Amino acid sequence: MLSISLMVVYLADLSRNKLSEFPAELCDFVMIEKVDLYHNAIRGVPESQMSELKFLRVLNLRWVSFTVAGNHLLYFFSN
Repeated sequence: MLSISLMVVYLADLSRNKLSEFPAELCDFVMIEKVDLYHNAIRGVPESQMSELKFLRVLNLRWVSFTVAGNHLLYFFSN
């Protein structure tokens, strides 16, 4: 018998982790609604990854030092 356990994640708190890139693994959690990336050194948020996060409503980027910030973030949250 095959046993599959499915974990649904709605919140990811990745604050203060010294991340330098947007974690691509977040896209594996299709139902995620809130991501906290507070106080990291993320260079940018790829548009292709943002488009996969259909249920994302809150993206906390306070104290994140972007080197590249695309307009797609503004568009993503305005729709």
